[in-house]
Amino acid sequence: MGCGCSKLSACCWTLDQNGSIPEAANVENEGKGEVDGLPAFREYSIDTLKTATSGFSVENIVSEHGEKAPNVVYKGKLENQRWIAVKRFNRSAWPDARQFLEEARAVGQLRNHRLANLLGCCCEGDERLLVAEFMTNDTLAKHLFHCKFMFGSLASAIVFGEAQPMKWAMRLRVALHLAEALEYCTSKGRALYHDLNAYRIVFDDEGNPRLSCFGLMKNSRDGKSYSTNLAFTPPEYLRTEICLEMLFILEYRYVLMLLTHSSGVVWLYELCWSTVSTSGRVTPESVIYSFGTLLLDLLSGKHIPPSHALDLIRDRNIQMLTDSCLEGQFSNDDGTELVRLASRCLQYEPRERPNPKSLVSAIIPLQRDAEVPSHVLMGIRDGADAVPLSPLGESCVRMDLTAIHEVLENLGYKDDEGTAT
Repeated sequence: MGCGCSKLSACCWTLDQNGSIPEAANVENEGKGEVDGLPAFREYSIDTLKTATSGFSVENIVSEHGEKAPNVVYKGKLENQRWIAVKRFNRSAWPDARQFLEEARAVGQLRNHRLANLLGCCCEGDERLLVAEFMTNDTLAKHLFHCKFMFGSLASAIVFGEAQPMKWAMRLRVALHLAEALEYCTSKGRALYHDLNAYRIVFDDEGNPRLSCFGLMKNSRDGKSYSTNLAFTPPEYLRTEICLEMLFILEYRYVLMLLTHSSGVVWLYELCWSTVSTSGRVTPESVIYSFGTLLLDLLSGKHIPPSHALDLIRDRNIQMLTDSCLEGQFSNDDGTELVRLASRCLQYEPRERPNPKSLVSAIIPLQRDAEVPSHVLMGIRDGADAVPLSPLGESCVRMDLTAIHEVLENLGYKDDEGTAT
C-alpha cells in the first residue's frame, strides 16, 4: 500500500492546537485570473430556456437523481450554440423573487475558470431557474464512486471504453482546483458554499475539475444548510441541537428559577450562545469541514463518515482508509500530508480549521504530473476531439432507464403484448 503507518504519528495523531497550516511561498497559481469569452450575466425568458431544453425534456435531465430530484438540472443549447446547464428549482424554494434575483446577480459577478460559472437566471411567475456553463464530463461522484460498480458491464465498456479508477495525480489536482475555487470565492466575498460534496465538482471538456456555481446560492432567506445526513454534518451543528435540547429541559425543570432570577437566563444564554448563534447555518468553517470530507473521498474512493475516518487515523489503520486502486501510485509522505490536511479540516472546533488560502499553499507542493493534461489523466477524450452522443447514448451514460425508455418509445418501440416488463 502506498501510504504506510510509520510516518503518520507525527502529523495525524498529534494535531497542532491552532489548526493552522504553514504558508508556502507566495505562488501565483494558474487559473486565478478572470475567464475570457464568457458573456455578462443576464436574465433569460422562460420561453428561451424551454426551447433550449426541448421543453425541459426528460432526455435532457443531467441531475444525479433524475426527475425525482427536488431541483432538477437540464442540459440545453442556446440559439448561439452555447451549451448550458439549467437548474430548475421547485416552486417552494424561492418564494421571494427579489431575493432570488439579488442572490443570482451576486453569484453571476464571479468569473473564474475554477468554477462552472453562472451565466444568468430566469424569474417569471413561480419559475426560478439558474443558467450556468455546461460541463460535459460528469461529476466527481460519478468518476470516483460509481465507475467501480460498472466494470465488467458490456454497456459500460461500450459507453466508457477502458474506464479506470481515478489516478492519484488527478485526485490531487481535484483537491487543488477545489481549494483554489474556494479561495477565489472567499476573496470575492462568497465564502459560503451550500452542501459542498462530490456531486458539486464537475469536469469540463478538457477534463479539468470545476466547482459548480449552483452551490453558491442559498435556498432560503436564512441560508440554512439542508443536508440531512448527520454522519457528515459539522460537529458544531450537532452541538447546536444538543444545546437546544438541553435548553428546553433546563427551562422546563427550572422555569421558576428563570422567572425569578435574571442571572439564570444570562447563564443559559452564555452557555448556548456560541452554538445557537450558528443555528445550523452554513459558515466558512463548516465549508472547510466539508472540504475535509472531500479529501477523504479522494483518498479512499468511498464516502466515509468523518468520525469513522478519524477513528481509523487514530488507530493508525490507514490501509482501511486508502483506496486499494491507488497502491504504488504515491509515497508515504504524500499520503501522510493528505491525511494531515483532512484531519485539520475536520477539527472539532471550527476556529482550528485552516482557511482556503493556507489549503492552496499546502496542496501545491503535493501536485504530481503537472504537465500531463487532465483529460489524459482522466482517460477521456479531449473536448476538441469529442464526438457528441445521441440522446440515447447520453441516457445510457447517465444510466437513466426512464429516459432510455422514453427515447425508445419516441422511436416507435412498444412493449410486447402479454410479456412481463
